[in-house]
Amino acid sequence: MRFHNVDLHVAVIEDVNDFFTGLGHQININNLSGHSWALGRPMMPSYGPIRADGWKHDIRRPWTSLRLWLTARGFAGYAGGITTYAPSLALAYQWLRRPLISVLCIRYEIPFSSSPMEWEALTRLLVKRNSRGLAHFVANNSYDAAYFEYFTGIRPTLIPSVCAYVDQHVSSAWSPGRSEVLVFGEAETGRACASRLPNAHFIRDRFTRYAYDDVARVRAHVIIPYNASAMSFFEHFWLGVPQFAPTPRFLLQLQRDGRALSQLTGEGFGPSPVGRRGGTLPDPNDGRNVEAWLPLHDIYTFPFVTLFDSFEELTRLLDSVDGPSVSARMRAFNERRRMEARSRWAQVIEGTAPLPEGREDERAEHRAARDHGAAVASGPRTLSGAPPSFRLRSSPVIRPIG
Repeated sequence: MRFHNVDLHVAVIEDVNDFFTGLGHQININNLSGHSWALGRPMMPSYGPIRADGWKHDIRRPWTSLRLWLTARGFAGYAGGITTYAPSLALAYQWLRRPLISVLCIRYEIPFSSSPMEWEALTRLLVKRNSRGLAHFVANNSYDAAYFEYFTGIRPTLIPSVCAYVDQHVSSAWSPGRSEVLVFGEAETGRACASRLPNAHFIRDRFTRYAYDDVARVRAHVIIPYNASAMSFFEHFWLGVPQFAPTPRFLLQLQRDGRALSQLTGEGFGPSPVGRRGGTLPDPNDGRNVEAWLPLHDIYTFPFVTLFDSFEELTRLLDSVDGPSVSARMRAFNERRRMEARSRWAQVIEGTAPLPEGREDERAEHRAARDHGAAVASGPRTLSGAPPSFRLRSSPVIRPIG
């Protein structure tokens, strides 16, 4: 089967594509990421109505879904669509009458975190498509799986990113060719951490642009998390590079001091402006609840990550940990999780039951798109200024597909 994709992150869809290709399927990737160079892909400034530097505005436009439908030629020949970064790109696929797979790799409501009306409208669209069998949700990390369930009541399939694709861009897996330590994550705290260690550098100070061999030929990586999940962690774990990260206690201290987890929420810490629909944990966006959600961060859900409770302890641990032994166990674990991920992706793909293609189906889509275009041209906006695609169900103007 063939799937359509518009994306803004180079790595997440690459990982998904690795499995789809291996399972005999194809993804037409239209990637607008500014980091496409890292994987040898061309940089696309835009695709149809979606711009790399304006997508947050573009998906709010009522005609974006129509223009994407036209750009993709009515999605003819596609079994469905796939979004990864950002999941809210589902709004651009409202006229897709086939299954949409949403990979949850960040907070799904971004960029609507401070707009309750738009956030709630996005949630209603996803829930509606799910109830009709036109949506399949996969989380690439435990935090976003629980976060999505909290606000939608839908439990996604959990398939942590594997990132075996990096093997095509590196000469070999980890080997300590240099005694150097690289620090990733929060810039200010990362630099402060590096200054305390011998022969250590914050990654952005060491390399403006770097290849996988640059990060795989060092002694170890230290992570000062800016978020609950990061694709660089999955990539470096696949390479078998020994990983060091703060304990939950130390990370919570850094967060409360404003030195870590700066991108954990879409719009700062505070009570969520929309209600919960599921889950058992407390409000994830309320700063008082950060500790309750820490066990779901990548660095605590993956084994073989060495945790330090202070920067002083980190220095001692770097000298005492058997890097080659840890790396060997990481790589053995990687092979097991790759097999499990392949099995889970096969089940997800099998569960996508696209509507049969044919002239009647294509004519129905054409009529729906035509009617939508007429509505956009003549319909008024809501009092709040939100586009018609965010209207309440009673709106007489537009009937969102999903």
